[in-house]
Amino acid sequence: MSLLISSINLPTEALAVDIPVLVVPVRFADISPESTVAEIDAWVRGEVAGYIREVSFGTFELDVRTLGARDDTWFAIPGVQADYGAGGRGTEVPIRLAIDALYAADVACDTDPDALAGAIDWPRFDQTAPPYPAILVVHAGHADRRNNDSIHDWAVHLGARESFWKPPPSPTIPAGTPADWLARGYPWPVPDDIGQSRTVTVAILSETRVGAFEDGSLYYESGLGSYAHELMHAIGWLPDLYDLYSGFSDVLGVELLSIDDDFTARWALLGNGDTNPSAPYGLRGSVGTFNPSEFESRPAYPIGYSQIQLGLLDDADRDVVRIVRRPPLGGSTNSASLVLQPLEDDPSTPCPEVGLDCVRVIKIPVSSDGRLYYLIEARKWQGSDEGLPDQGVLIATVDESRSPGRGIVRIVDDTPLEPIDDPGLMVRNALNPLDDATWKAPQVFAPDSVAGLTVSIAEDLGDGYHRIEIVYPPSPQPDVEITPWGAPDPPPYKTVDVWIDSRIELEGGLLLNDWDEYANPDPLGNRDPLWLDHLNRVHVRLRNLGEGPAEDVEVRVSWAPFGAGQSPSDWQFLDQTTVDLGAAGGPDAERVVVLDWTPDSSALGAGQHFCLLAELSCAGDLNPGNQQAQENVTDEYAESPVEHGFQITNPGPQPARFFLQVDRSSLPGDWAVELEEYEFVLGPGERRGLQVTVVPPTVSEPVMRTVSVRVSTDAGDVAPVPLGGISLDVYARPSSTVQLLEPVVTRGRVIVNGFLRPERADVPVILRYVRPDGTSWVRGVRTRDDGQFSDRIEDATTGTWRVAATWPGDYAYRPSECPPVPFTVSGRPTLVVVVTVAVLLFVAVFVFNRIRRSRSQ
Repeated sequence: MSLLISSINLPTEALAVDIPVLVVPVRFADISPESTVAEIDAWVRGEVAGYIREVSFGTFELDVRTLGARDDTWFAIPGVQADYGAGGRGTEVPIRLAIDALYAADVACDTDPDALAGAIDWPRFDQTAPPYPAILVVHAGHADRRNNDSIHDWAVHLGARESFWKPPPSPTIPAGTPADWLARGYPWPVPDDIGQSRTVTVAILSETRVGAFEDGSLYYESGLGSYAHELMHAIGWLPDLYDLYSGFSDVLGVELLSIDDDFTARWALLGNGDTNPSAPYGLRGSVGTFNPSEFESRPAYPIGYSQIQLGLLDDADRDVVRIVRRPPLGGSTNSASLVLQPLEDDPSTPCPEVGLDCVRVIKIPVSSDGRLYYLIEARKWQGSDEGLPDQGVLIATVDESRSPGRGIVRIVDDTPLEPIDDPGLMVRNALNPLDDATWKAPQVFAPDSVAGLTVSIAEDLGDGYHRIEIVYPPSPQPDVEITPWGAPDPPPYKTVDVWIDSRIELEGGLLLNDWDEYANPDPLGNRDPLWLDHLNRVHVRLRNLGEGPAEDVEVRVSWAPFGAGQSPSDWQFLDQTTVDLGAAGGPDAERVVVLDWTPDSSALGAGQHFCLLAELSCAGDLNPGNQQAQENVTDEYAESPVEHGFQITNPGPQPARFFLQVDRSSLPGDWAVELEEYEFVLGPGERRGLQVTVVPPTVSEPVMRTVSVRVSTDAGDVAPVPLGGISLDVYARPSSTVQLLEPVVTRGRVIVNGFLRPERADVPVILRYVRPDGTSWVRGVRTRDDGQFSDRIEDATTGTWRVAATWPGDYAYRPSECPPVPFTVSGRPTLVVVVTVAVLLFVAVFVFNRIRRSRSQ
């Protein structure tokens, strides 16, 4: 298992022959080692280095230094083994173990360099270039994956992001160490210079190297496979290829859906192949001959993907990795006949003489970005791969967008959803459905997701070599379209596929303001007017009419001033995005993209109409001519009379006469429309500004009408041809009335009441008060359900006041104002008057009481 790792492409020229490896043996307070440090040193130099040498064909050689090998020193770290067990505590525990181990080793080497062959040369283990140097922390005791109190195998990267410090007193304090560092320590691992730190990679493994049964269960310990697995993490930062999140395939003995598959099973060292041969297999795929002493003794070779990542296979060399690409749209089918050399053979081994190129891996890109592809490789029982469950051709799907442990590489089973046929239940439970995933002649791989692609295992050439036939036809072409402006169905110079949503709303069902681009799109084009200086949403609907999917369709939207015959320089970029469309008839063949737009009134100008232009671009499209649509939008509701300017441009290379015609087909007879000119001549590129005036009638309900002006041109020798046109929505709004009643004044309290007709609930009314001294202030109130509103002033000063009311209107009714209404606040009693009245009342009560007592006597 690895932590904090990422895949990285390693260029071949960066590979080094010698890879520094530092072995640090550590022991816990409660565990005594069963091996000597010299045995650990011999193990790493022998079997571990031998595996690395074998799978790299001599490219990688481990340069091993084992601390304590001379006098059998196991470095003591604080705590017992359970303190460093996994226990569900995530990455913190292995990182702490690595830190404690490195600190103990560094202090010991600094204290007694003679006994330990010198201090640790930390700069040698910086992660500067691949293959990276590695540190192996080998701890005493087991590494049982079943037991949370024991330690799992890990590979961790330690660097500046780990906030740990070497605590004082340190045997060696670097010169110039700041005072605060002396109090808390200094960055660890030890830096070259004060203030700098480095990153090192640490693999954590156990001393025990042989599998063993105990109480009827197999202990999963650190054998050759674990050492090789974690070392590959360390030197290449390679990702895990097994399923970190489920092991159901192993348990059930059937291949589940991809989310529950273990992806690479026993075929990859970075998958579960590090345990080969594992139960129930012995060597060379023999079922039922498993020997615990052979557990992890034949770890699988790194799969082709990992070898490419390591740089052992150069995917830029077509004689090593042959890339068979889909031909360009409209091109000829790409066919390839190749011989696959098994990964276990030395690359210099002669291939069978069959007149074909011989390669080690075949790569077939699927996605346009190159991150999704197939890798095809041959595997056979040879060397360490004698622990494989089978031999033949492996086909893997590689998706580089996935994270480690989530299926970057997935073996494609030749017999999916079929359990391995074996009569023994105990054996079957140990079998994996991917154990028999190899493809053999004359099988053919034809994935449903890649139309027309076939990979045929045409012939077994012997000794693990196979002839592969690949047919990769051009994909069916897409035909992306958007309903063009001026199409027969919508009104002229509008499209049903471009519209705007804003918070502006008009009652009466004319405009839908639900911000839902999929619900009830307005078939007339505009759904809402443009709202300057506020968020608007520009919607563009597009569809694929072709038989092939459309990938990375670019949707670009621009705007221009209202007019006809615009030149490219008139259009201002608004925004763009990309979208994928499925083939025609599928659920994803039509999409609506939404672009946010906050138009600046200072740049666009208020009271204007604008044109929106949506342009599509799709590689290999059958019909690029149906990828443009234009829509006219307005930023406000037009009032009577409506006067809007627009421009006509001659886009041609010679003078032309232009004709303008008002389309009154959607206008009632009482709507008046006038143009300044109906016919004129423009030179090449010449532009003329015109004005259209629309006078709606008085209305009792809000209403919208579309006014269109068609523009055609005559170059002098042909009949007039349509050039384009303009279209604007005119909204006629009925009037409204805001009325104030006479304010009610009670001494210093003033109550102002009023109403709005027609009744509008919860809309703002602005009240402007003018005090007796001429100063004023504004207060806002909101109407109740019946359209009435009220306001109150406490402690108003004496004198004559005025209050006026304004309703700003909305997009259903025009604004209204109520002229100032005067009212008078009378003077309140002064303190002298109040005291005088109180005294007089007191005297009156006193006299009254005296008179009453005298009468009673």
